[in-house]
Amino acid sequence: MIKHILHAYHVSMRSLVHPIMRMIVLFVASVAFVASVYGLFAVREANTFQVIATCALALIVPIVFFIVQSLAVNYADSAQPVGAWIGRAFHVFWQLLAISVLPILGVWILAYIADMYWAKVVMDGPGVLGSDATAPHVTMPVAISDLRWQEISVVSLRYLLFGFVLPLALVQLWITVAREGLLNASMTVIRSMRIAFAPQTVLTYCVGLLVFAVIPYLLVFTPMHVVNLWWDMILLGSRIVTAVMLCIGGWIATVGAISVLRSEAYDVRE
Repeated sequence: MIKHILHAYHVSMRSLVHPIMRMIVLFVASVAFVASVYGLFAVREANTFQVIATCALALIVPIVFFIVQSLAVNYADSAQPVGAWIGRAFHVFWQLLAISVLPILGVWILAYIADMYWAKVVMDGPGVLGSDATAPHVTMPVAISDLRWQEISVVSLRYLLFGFVLPLALVQLWITVAREGLLNASMTVIRSMRIAFAPQTVLTYCVGLLVFAVIPYLLVFTPMHVVNLWWDMILLGSRIVTAVMLCIGGWIATVGAISVLRSEAYDVRE
């Protein structure tokens, strides 16, 4: 299994740099996505033009995001010309968006239910909020240690849903849409979920998670004390740029590796 995963990453990285035009296209698309996200949060709604710009960017951000994902799920196909690859990405990105709506909504609802549960637990915990234990809405006190563990459970569930379950599910759905179309992907969701949470796919994602999530987090949030203010600003800027590059590059390479594993599985079956 480890050998297959390493081979998938090797093929993914090789396809990323050869031909070099694929890496350039992915880099430009990724920069466009980062710039659109920055513009969305940087533009203030002070006048009519800025309101229009914010609304336009709110539409552009998901479009560019799914174009990048469409490029990512297909770039490891070395037999596909660059022009056809780009055209395919613009042709299917809206299908990736459509297949993503229900999973995102479902995970959001689960996270919302968990948050509501946590809010109810806090309201029933007079020891934490300092409320009167004889109040009518309080049935029994909740120990602070119990609240702490319940809080950890809710936060862990949220990270598990948004950082693990949802990305794995979406990547497999995107691969199916890119190869078989939106209709077939909608009819074979169970098969896609079975592949998404197979041990080989999960381990591949965990390896990528170290690159596009753990290492960037450590780069940005690990304190580094520098006496000189200018060197501190330069160091912070370089850490942020490196973290963003690792996030985007690591994610694209991981999606490519998962796509390669999916292709090899089909080749074995055939």
